[in-house]
Amino acid sequence: MVHRRQRLCIPRIFFLVFVVAFAHGFVPLSTNQKCRTLLNLVTEDDVIQKVEEAEALWTKAHDARERANALSDQASEEAEAASGKAIEVERKMKEGSVSMEKLQEADAATMANIEANSMVSKALQAAEEADLLEEMAEQALQESEKALTQHLKDFPDSQFAE
Repeated sequence: MVHRRQRLCIPRIFFLVFVVAFAHGFVPLSTNQKCRTLLNLVTEDDVIQKVEEAEALWTKAHDARERANALSDQASEEAEAASGKAIEVERKMKEGSVSMEKLQEADAATMANIEANSMVSKALQAAEEADLLEEMAEQALQESEKALTQHLKDFPDSQFAE
């Protein structure tokens, strides 16, 4: 009887070993990472997407720089006008007695100076935004160049190889 049990156990053991060994090849990547290689190829579409992202950022950066330059020019003009008003009011105040008209002119000169300072602040903020966008666009350009380099390694016969 013992001998018969041993004969039945041996085929079962071989069967279990076979099933475990065969099933190991079908284990998902998360549990069988040592045996699997994951390929991340950079396709033409990936390269085109990176280039388009860089172009879009450069367009935004260019528009932001133009806006910053326009605000800077406007701030400069307003500052010159405010300075001229302040000099004129100072000259009038030194000429004689203080009048309501002179005080109103001084108030207008002060308001012009405040508006000019506000415009300078807006111009500086726009310039900082343009700088940030240019930095992001430069980084996106470098990423697109890296993607192209990797794509040419992955696909040496690509149309981009020309």
